[in-house]
Amino acid sequence: SNNVLLTNHRAAKISDLGMAKMIRADSKQTKSRLTTAPGTLHFMPPEALVEVDPIYGTPVDVFSFAAVGLHLFSEEWPTPSSERRRDPKTKKLVALTEAERRQPYLDKMTSGEAAAFKPTILQCLDDDPDERPPIEQVSQTLKDLKINQEMADEWINLIINFGSRDQMIQMKMSATLEQLYKMVIEKQNNSRIRFEDMRMAFGGENLERTKETLEQCGIYDRARIIVYVRMSGGSQYIQGRKIGKTVTVTNEIDVITEDDDTPTMQLPCGHAMTPESLAYWIKDQVDSRKTEIRCYKCHQKWGLSQLKDMGLTTDEKKTMELGLTENLLHHKYKCKECPRCGLYIEKIGSGYRIMCPMCDNYEFCWNCLREWKAPGSGYKDCGNLNCSKYDVQQLLQSCGTATMGYSNISGVPDIRLCPACGEGIGYKGGCKHMTCHGCSHQFCFVCLKKWPCAGNSSDYNKKCVVAPRQTVN
Repeated sequence: SNNVLLTNHRAAKISDLGMAKMIRADSKQTKSRLTTAPGTLHFMPPEALVEVDPIYGTPVDVFSFAAVGLHLFSEEWPTPSSERRRDPKTKKLVALTEAERRQPYLDKMTSGEAAAFKPTILQCLDDDPDERPPIEQVSQTLKDLKINQEMADEWINLIINFGSRDQMIQMKMSATLEQLYKMVIEKQNNSRIRFEDMRMAFGGENLERTKETLEQCGIYDRARIIVYVRMSGGSQYIQGRKIGKTVTVTNEIDVITEDDDTPTMQLPCGHAMTPESLAYWIKDQVDSRKTEIRCYKCHQKWGLSQLKDMGLTTDEKKTMELGLTENLLHHKYKCKECPRCGLYIEKIGSGYRIMCPMCDNYEFCWNCLREWKAPGSGYKDCGNLNCSKYDVQQLLQSCGTATMGYSNISGVPDIRLCPACGEGIGYKGGCKHMTCHGCSHQFCFVCLKKWPCAGNSSDYNKKCVVAPRQTVN
């Protein structure tokens, strides 16, 4: 609630509550004609919500106080229910009482101070203003339970020391050491200290990441906790990225940027790159549908285990691992994902009816990736309108023909599918040498053989046999 303020010790103070109107102690005024629905709707009693000429008094504040207390104890916004119940005598639907409308939040007040204060909350939520206890009685109940004092004592200030720098944080006495570690890391937005490297000490004791509470460890208000880090010998950084101790740092030129003013890492093949250049090159290879990482300069293959300590972030390592694997499955093995569960499936044979073993024998069409609808045992026609297989088949059979430049070969279908990945390619002029944009496979547009189709790079002007129109298998 915006009307609940916290002191430096995290004690709750309520402001601008209910009527927020000063009334002298010796005044006989208890009710006023005021505006409809003062304050926040969910915290207002029924008498303040009438549409015409509302009359209400100080019990409004008592009701609102109970709603705020309910908000604090349940740690949820106390939204009243709008349901109705059936009266057992009249059989008619009647409105719930204000307490019944907030029953789910009251049910959470089951232990400690919450359970002890629950009867008072119920009294304050009474529909009849005259049945609500005076605020003095509510205040005395709070004092008896010592809730205010316990809430104030629950929060402490801690001085966290990072060498020459101190930082103040606030935590509950019941917080664990594990939570303390996490909060300290979260406060260091631009720090290079990793969670697993950080350690803390207090009063001659090392603070381990355990479930022990601050109170159990004897940590008190304004205690000074020293942060230190545990690092392997040889740890090093380039461009703000941590490099493993087994990686050789050199002054060799970056083979991609050709810069020589930044330290570089020696790669498995002997060439050098900065961590950022390596991250860029790996992403480029993944985006180019490669299934392995090779050197930009000498094309030697690198193992993923050889790259893991070379300054790559967690996300960059994930991109490398998943990207290369997905390229292998999608573009080498031509796998597709089950449209229901996402399982990768490699198709064997000429049929298009696929059964997923993970989805209780769910069947789908390999071409349009929709559920198989055709009855019977057929495996070619899925029964879905505009299935992509038939669209492509019709296009391949009905497309025009072209005459190749240079070789002057005529009667060549002007639309072909890449023999390697199946991507469609249209002929717009030039020689018969084609390079697929999808997988970079090079082939002859006429005979569909791998380029050079006759074993010589000058085959672009040589005659060869026109392959028949392709079909979708």
